[in-house]
Amino acid sequence: MIRSVSKSTRFQTRNFNTVQFRCETQRFCHTFPTPRNKMASEGGEGLLSITTSNATAQDIINKLQLLPHPEGGFYRETYRSESKNSDGESHGTAIYYIMSKSDGLVWHRIRGKNELWHFYAGDPAEVLTAAPDGVLQKKTIFGPDIFQDQEPQFLIRADYWQMARCLGEWTLFGCTVSPGFEFADFEMAPKGWQPTEQNK
Repeated sequence: MIRSVSKSTRFQTRNFNTVQFRCETQRFCHTFPTPRNKMASEGGEGLLSITTSNATAQDIINKLQLLPHPEGGFYRETYRSESKNSDGESHGTAIYYIMSKSDGLVWHRIRGKNELWHFYAGDPAEVLTAAPDGVLQKKTIFGPDIFQDQEPQFLIRADYWQMARCLGEWTLFGCTVSPGFEFADFEMAPKGWQPTEQNK
């Protein structure tokens, strides 16, 4: 709940499809493109994101109190459902996660559980997935610009292999796992492992 608002704060609408919130230290911008402005993405419109001004990856890590993750990058669990399924597992969990251009993420998977990524801020990332049998499936650009074929929400199915790399300075996103994530379900591929091409 917001208890007070700075005098410099203002709400602004532009072209009936942009709402901005500004304060002295940072800006949050949500843009909702309408069909008549579909081509405006070339000028910075069409972005579904929350942005922070001049923040570095370390600034984000400090602010959100993130910890090192075994696969690389930094994370913090923000939610764990108190209700459990018949196997005694939490129904769902959520985390913040940030990776930077210096993080060399490795192939890994979560056994038996779906994982949904949500883009929050920063630069786009390239995400590769492979089927449980190791066959490469697709490459996705995970990011805010839906009119540049980026996806701000991305599902990684249970038992599918995954690997990602930041295409800029840093990428901040959330991961929701159902049933809830446990490190016992986390599997890293052997060193040097690579998926096979579909036509081989």
